Amino acid sequence: MLNTLKDILNQYPILAPAIFIVIRASAIILPPIPGIIIDLIGIVVFPWFLGFMYGEIGVVLGAMRFVFTFIIPSLVVGALPIEIIRDISIDKLILCAFLALIWLIVSFKIFKWGVKKYESSNFMTFGG
Repeated sequence: MLNTLKDILNQYPILAPAIFIVIRASAIILPPIPGIIIDLIGIVVFPWFLGFMYGEIGVVLGAMRFVFTFIIPSLVVGALPIEIIRDISIDKLILCAFLALIWLIVSFKIFKWGVKKYESSNFMTFGG
């Protein structure tokens, strides 16, 4: 992996910073990719200061993608019910109850469909 990444970065010198930043950002999002090895590759391929800068840009972009993908939507979903209940009226309560009932019916249907497709293979019936 080390030599392959160095070869790719050396083969495309104009796109090398962008490729390196994308790879470093993916190391933030995908934990099995070791970030320190990618940083060392950046320091070897680029001048040490540019390798460090490109690595940090990738870290910031990866972290921002994590924030915009997971943190902000969870805050919006958490705050949305508060905004609905803040100006409470009977119409909104009926609408919320109706939507909750629809989601309950849909979840039961999905659960029943999943149970019908499920085949158990416990130790007592294994192989026979």
